[in-house]
Amino acid sequence: MARTFTFDGIPVNVAPWAHLQPRTLSIIQEVLNHYTFAPFAGRKLIILEFDWLRDKGQLPVVELLPGDEVRYAPDPTSTAKPKNRQPMPFVYISTCTRVCEMSVYLEQVEGRLQLVRSHFGRPFPPAPFQSSSRCWPGYTAGGLTLDPGFRGCREFWLHHAMVSKDIIAFNEMSVDKPSWLK
Repeated sequence: MARTFTFDGIPVNVAPWAHLQPRTLSIIQEVLNHYTFAPFAGRKLIILEFDWLRDKGQLPVVELLPGDEVRYAPDPTSTAKPKNRQPMPFVYISTCTRVCEMSVYLEQVEGRLQLVRSHFGRPFPPAPFQSSSRCWPGYTAGGLTLDPGFRGCREFWLHHAMVSKDIIAFNEMSVDKPSWLK
């Protein structure tokens, strides 16, 4: 996936380990065109939100509701090395909500911009065991306010889960909470 984008005239490369939700790649340049770089200068992690009114995509993460059955397994889409993968919370949803919002994450590495994640829905933090949780800038939108860093990431994942649409895979997941969620 050797694609390059531009953000306010600055080249943006796709990180080799980037996690891009299917169907978002074709929309990323339009998201970048709606922002200028100046307000984000100096930030290690840049999170851009965009309301994409032409198409809808599936939410990868949902808020947990009372009575939701939660299971735990490593994220099958993770690009982390197998030794670094830890269980994430999942809920089974047969028909996922489709949304128009999209989030794009850029990281500044040695003065260069890299695309590291894109997905439909509002921004969500990495799991607290991921090294990127240290640079999570925090987030406030609607009724959700998350602290920066590890603490905000952990708080988010105590109340949210990834979506599984595969009932067979979901039933094979563990019911035991991982240590980072206890």
